[in-house]
Amino acid sequence: MVHDIEFKKEAARGKMDLVVDINFRMDTSALYSDIVLPTASWYEKADINSTDMHTFIHPLSESIPALGALIGLILLVKRRLTYKTLLVVTNKMDMVIYTVLFVQILSGLGVAFFVRWGSSWFASALTPYLRSVFTFNPDTSVLASAPIFVQLHVISAFLIIALIPFSRFMHFLVAPVDYLWRKYQIVVWNWNRKSIRQSTKHTFGKRPRNH
Repeated sequence: MVHDIEFKKEAARGKMDLVVDINFRMDTSALYSDIVLPTASWYEKADINSTDMHTFIHPLSESIPALGALIGLILLVKRRLTYKTLLVVTNKMDMVIYTVLFVQILSGLGVAFFVRWGSSWFASALTPYLRSVFTFNPDTSVLASAPIFVQLHVISAFLIIALIPFSRFMHFLVAPVDYLWRKYQIVVWNWNRKSIRQSTKHTFGKRPRNH
C-alpha cells in the first residue's frame, strides 16, 4: 500500500510551446496537439489474430467490394430482363451464370459475416485442400467438415470455371487479334429496324444462315 502521497492543490501554469502526441487514432489529445506521430495499435503489435478487433476489421472490410458486386449484379439482371433489345439475345445459360454468381457472392458474404477468423482457419483447412487440387489429388475430407457457406463458396467457384466453355465467358479466352487485319464488316438491314428492335423473338422474319 502507498502511505505517503504528495498532493499539489494548484496545477502547473504556463503555456506550452509544442505538444507532440504519439497515437494511433485522432482522439481529443491528437486534435489539440501540434504534431501527431503515428504508431502501431494493439492488434498490429500483438498479431492481428490475437485480438477481438480482428473479427470486425479484416473480414468485414473485405465484404464492402462484395456488396458492391452484389448491387451491380442485381442492376445487371434487372436491365437484361427489362430491356427488350437485351431480352431478345438472352439465353438460358445467361440465367444459369447469374444464379451461380449470386450464390458465389452471397456465400462469400456469409463467410465474412458468420464464419469469422478466416486468416486462422484458412491456413489449416482450405490451404491443404487447394494444394491437393493443384497437385491433381483432391482431398475433400477437409472441405466436407467446413461450414455450409465455405462449401457453397468453393463449389460455386469451380462451377463458374466449369461453365466457361458453355457460356459467353468463352469470349475472354479468345483474343480478337485478327481484328487488326480483317476487312470491315458490312451490315445490311433487310427489314424494318424499328420492328426488329421491338421484337421479343430470337430471330425476326427469315432465319439468317450465318448463325
